[in-house]
Amino acid sequence: GGILGDLDGPFQIISRWKNIVLNGLTEQYFYDTIQTIKTISAEEIKDLANKYLQPDEFYELVVI
Repeated sequence: GGILGDLDGPFQIISRWKNIVLNGLTEQYFYDTIQTIKTISAEEIKDLANKYLQPDEFYELVVI
């Protein structure tokens, strides 16, 4: 849903392409990202979360 919302008008589309260009990525990067989103499984997302989201490395922020 986020990507679709990001591409709902000309300014959003050009902003997406601007980020691709400024980060030195190719047009293929955009299409590869879409393909990954379409094909990734829930199990793969869970494995990635377990690999990269380590609660003992989180910071806790308390706002008073």
